[in-house]
Amino acid sequence: MIAHILNYYALDWIATCFTFASMHYVGERKRIGFMAGMIGNIFWISFGFLASSWGVVFGNIVLFGLNLKGHIRWRER
Repeated sequence: MIAHILNYYALDWIATCFTFASMHYVGERKRIGFMAGMIGNIFWISFGFLASSWGVVFGNIVLFGLNLKGHIRWRER
């Protein structure tokens, strides 16, 4: 059972945690949320390559760019 949960070196679980953290911090208006999102995107891209899921790879490359844009354009209020 545990071996099945940890398929793909648990990259999907780690990516999910970073994605949840990203959504939480962006919702709290904290810039770190974009960084957490980019880390999550890197894990999702790695998972996509291992799973041969090219939609996941492409989608997360685009989302990485959007997170980077949000991080760069962030203004403290």
